[in-house]
Amino acid sequence: MVTYAKMALVTQGLPTFSNTTQIKPLVKEDVFYYVYGLLHSPDYRQRYGANLSKELPRIPCVKTAKDFWRFSQAGRDLANCI
Repeated sequence: MVTYAKMALVTQGLPTFSNTTQIKPLVKEDVFYYVYGLLHSPDYRQRYGANLSKELPRIPCVKTAKDFWRFSQAGRDLANCI
């Protein structure tokens, strides 16, 4: 279950993802799980691994809605495994 503290992290990102990927309707929980899934992606860790110990993680927007929902679903699946 996602807490309100975690949801505060994605409040400002919601309009960015809604506008960039043209996803309607999009809720905060979807963005949270997108970020969670993205941060656990092997490709993401390989690309940004050297910088992750030095700076805050970069959260890129995906180019297609299909990719967004794949990362979001992967994040949900990971969260349900814990």
